Amino acid sequence: MFVRVEAVSGPLLGTSLPWTFSLRIGTKRKTLMGKYRNSVCAGVTLLLSGTVGWAFATQTTQKRDTPVFGVGVTLVAVPVFVTDKAGKSVPGLKAEDFEVEDGGKRVPIVSFQAVDVNAARTVTSQSRMAELPLAVQAEAPRQFLVILDKTGVKGRQAAATFVRDSLAPGDLVAAAKYDRSGLKVLTNFTTDHANVARAIEGTPLVGGVETDLLGLSGGLGPGGPIGSAAGPVGGGMSAVTGSGGLADEAAAAVDDLLRQAEERSYRSSVTGFLQDLSKLVEMLGSLRGRKQILLLSNGFAEWAWASHPSRASDSGEAEPIRGRMESLFRAAGQSDVVIHTISTAGIVEGDRAGQRPTGSFDSMLSVRRVFNENSGRGTLASFAANTGGRFVLPRNDFGKALDEVDQVSRHSYVIAFETADASEKANKPRKLKIRTRRPGLSVSHRPSYLLAASKPGDAAGSVGIQIREALSKGLSGGPLRLHLTTLPYQDPQGRASVQAVLQIEGSDLAAAATGTALAVQVYGYLMSGGRVLDSLALNTSLDLSTLGNAVRTSGIRLLTAFPASPGDQELRFFVRTGASGITGTIRGDVTVPVFKSETVISAPMFTTSPSGKIVVPFQSETRPKIKVPFYVDNEAFVPDAPATLIPGRPREVCVFVWRDRSASNAPMSVTAEMVREGESALPVGVEGPPRVVGDPDGFDRYLITVVAPSAPAGEYAFRLTFVEAGTGSAVTTQSPIVLAK
Repeated sequence: MFVRVEAVSGPLLGTSLPWTFSLRIGTKRKTLMGKYRNSVCAGVTLLLSGTVGWAFATQTTQKRDTPVFGVGVTLVAVPVFVTDKAGKSVPGLKAEDFEVEDGGKRVPIVSFQAVDVNAARTVTSQSRMAELPLAVQAEAPRQFLVILDKTGVKGRQAAATFVRDSLAPGDLVAAAKYDRSGLKVLTNFTTDHANVARAIEGTPLVGGVETDLLGLSGGLGPGGPIGSAAGPVGGGMSAVTGSGGLADEAAAAVDDLLRQAEERSYRSSVTGFLQDLSKLVEMLGSLRGRKQILLLSNGFAEWAWASHPSRASDSGEAEPIRGRMESLFRAAGQSDVVIHTISTAGIVEGDRAGQRPTGSFDSMLSVRRVFNENSGRGTLASFAANTGGRFVLPRNDFGKALDEVDQVSRHSYVIAFETADASEKANKPRKLKIRTRRPGLSVSHRPSYLLAASKPGDAAGSVGIQIREALSKGLSGGPLRLHLTTLPYQDPQGRASVQAVLQIEGSDLAAAATGTALAVQVYGYLMSGGRVLDSLALNTSLDLSTLGNAVRTSGIRLLTAFPASPGDQELRFFVRTGASGITGTIRGDVTVPVFKSETVISAPMFTTSPSGKIVVPFQSETRPKIKVPFYVDNEAFVPDAPATLIPGRPREVCVFVWRDRSASNAPMSVTAEMVREGESALPVGVEGPPRVVGDPDGFDRYLITVVAPSAPAGEYAFRLTFVEAGTGSAVTTQSPIVLAK
């Protein structure tokens, strides 16, 4: 048997980070990573070297999206903002408080998610989110793009403070600036708020960007202009007025010609700005969910787009710019982009300052009656009014202005419904109307949507966006089912790591397999507080003529490890396989403890032999090797997740236990049970006392043989309780299982 595994080399998906690996595996015995070597030639085991990491403490099983719609029906998920008369978001609404019209027809709501960014993110809340359809998950996170249009130091500092301190964990944010060279993106959308704040301030980015293959940390934005603007706009732009007061008619005529030339140049600059902004809005359309642009700017003079009969030079010149603005607003609606505008011009003089503090305007025409045609504020108000955004006059307090925009979406909702005849109406906008049955509330959502679906063989750029979105948002789901086992670990030298076993379902791989080769792409991230700590990328192809049976029956297990420090961390994986590009994504939380005097107990891991299975240990050649701990007495095993238990049939489960070596070494007693929500716990038989195997790494492997009782088939939580012999103190740990019929 001969297996060849290769990865492409060079920049990954447009980033500046080079990476490469290539490995050929034959029938000869191979050795890798210490004691795991004993399993290498037992059956079909692939050993790769590449880039990345490991985990311990939890097991996560990806839920397959529930097919709530039938043939010819598509699930459409729409983010909805609801505000009261004060402009603040409204919490506590339920699905029955809304009604949806799709193309003028009332449709039922089939999935509903209330989003509260003020609520703490817990394991339970993350688990419930993962059970929602993938489309609903993708629409839920808040997404902000801060655009600085020649903003001064005060505005930049306020924007950086807002990003660093006001955004909630999980909010995605990006930054861009506009100057003489055009609109330039500074960072990608990322949950690494600190790095985006630094980009806004103009200071160097910090953190693990060198290990961030996809640019999720915010350090690898496009780095170039979106378009080619004709010149500066906003910020430093002001209306050009005639010289006036000249007695000489010839001089007045020359002055008028110069004024017209300056106005044409000004309109050209405005056109460049609108072109860049329109292109950016179209680019944002590829990212699901509402995208909120925060534009800090002086705007541009209203006379450039609102023709005035007293200006002889207008002659219809304002109409092209007005048309570009209307086109921008339509594109914003189709891309689900909201533009909030914060004027950088300072305090509004006179009584008008207190009339409309947030610029609640309903059309482009109404703004002309509020501000004079040279202020630029009317243009900013128009941008907000025509995209569902908020216009704010900061009164020299940009922090409060940004917080006002933040309050619009602190509470939001994702409403999903079924739409029929998807194939017949693809690429045609469908009108959408969502109302709330509660009086006095305003509802903001995209006015229309497209049913165009991504097709197999999408361009690499589209695939890259799909991967980045799934990983940056921490999505979990998709047609390719994944399972994740994590283990916080410390080797004999005291180096901590997160060990991870990613399992890809064999039945799904069988559906993706065509021909003699199966392409597999895996991307994985270890993150903490929105910051990337490490990442991996595996791009390979499996020879189905020799590995087909193993692929179809047992799937693929990727074993990897990330260097880690104590604290709460998160693993995210994205997998794409087959010629049609079937995908799956999964996330899992893991807490790395301080391995000292306290007792640390891992999640139960049901053992299975690597013999006859495709097992891929995968670590970076450029970093010190991380010990693989999945062995007992030099015999390797791989965790089986979720394990399938058959009533009456014994199964072995392994638990890693770290205890204070100075304390009693008496083994702990163990009891087992199965639990599922709303039902009484079912006792699980334990055959004899656990077998305890010590190791120089400081962990005891507890080997426990359990026998499941007769019970209704389905998913359960398998729970073990460890009791100290001397003190009677108890520790409980659990993992998901499936009970067969």
